[in-house]
Amino acid sequence: MIATHAPIECVKSLQDKHPDRFANLDSIREITVAQSKAPYEHSGQGVTRPLNAVGAQMSTRYVTAVQLVDRLVLMDQFNATNLDRDALWSLTDKIDCVRNKDFDDKGKWYTRLTVEFEDGSELVEESPNSRTIADPLPNEGIQSKWSMLADTVMHSHRRDQIEACVLSLERQADITDLTRLLEAEVQNPIS
Repeated sequence: MIATHAPIECVKSLQDKHPDRFANLDSIREITVAQSKAPYEHSGQGVTRPLNAVGAQMSTRYVTAVQLVDRLVLMDQFNATNLDRDALWSLTDKIDCVRNKDFDDKGKWYTRLTVEFEDGSELVEESPNSRTIADPLPNEGIQSKWSMLADTVMHSHRRDQIEACVLSLERQADITDLTRLLEAEVQNPIS
């Protein structure tokens, strides 16, 4: 969900800039996610355990914890086993989402994420938008994301065949091969 993208990207940016600070997640005292109206109202609500896949995907608290623990947020993170991990819930309980009315003038999806550590230090990251809104993925980025997502539901051989068909679509006489590849069953990463 678009409202959760900026918090995920803020955490990822902080993890990339300060890997040593995120090596021990127990050192985190509190995380505050301040957002403009739209993302706060769509995903800033509190969550309780147990949580279903849809609720988890729509929760800033949950996806922020997932990015911290797993260092990525993909479909697999929303399966029943992953939804019930103690490490996630320990962090989810430390995350607070707040509305900052001043952010409404800065951008529809404006987000500031503040991580406070047990030693009293803080790291802050801001994002005016999801990066895909502000800077759409180039072709290589789309291919990389496609591969990463497709690998969770199908074999790489089939993924490569679909990719080859799509990349040569203008040269195809018909789309029979692509249709055959797309209509086959895929694994459900969330079950």
